[in-house]
Amino acid sequence: MRPQLMSPCHATIVADDMSGDMMHRPLTEVQRLGLAYLRQADRLTNADFRRLSPRLELHRATQELADLVRKGLLEPHRARRWTFYTLTDSALALAAEPARRRGDRREIIVNLLSERGR
Repeated sequence: MRPQLMSPCHATIVADDMSGDMMHRPLTEVQRLGLAYLRQADRLTNADFRRLSPRLELHRATQELADLVRKGLLEPHRARRWTFYTLTDSALALAAEPARRRGDRREIIVNLLSERGR
C-alpha cells in the first residue's frame, strides 16, 4: 500500500532548512511533495513522482529528480527505467530536526510602526 499525501504542507524539508552546496536554489513545489512522500514511503520512482503532480511530464519529472540528486537529498538506485530513489542520510537528518518557528513579532512591528508615525 502506498502512503497518501494530503497536502504540500506535510513537507517538512524546505529550502530554508538547507545550507551550503546542497541548496543553490529553492525546492520546487513538486520536489517538496516528493520529499514528503519519501518520508512516508521507502522509495520513490519516476512514476510515483508524476502521480504526485499529474501535469508533470516524464522529461520534467526526470529533471526534477536529477536536481534533488544534485542537491544531495536523494540517492538513485539501479539505472534507467528501473531507477528508484531514497532519501540520503543528510536529508534524513534534516527531516529529523524540529521545524524552526518564528517567534511572535507583533509587538516589535507595532513599536516600529508607532516610531515611524503610522
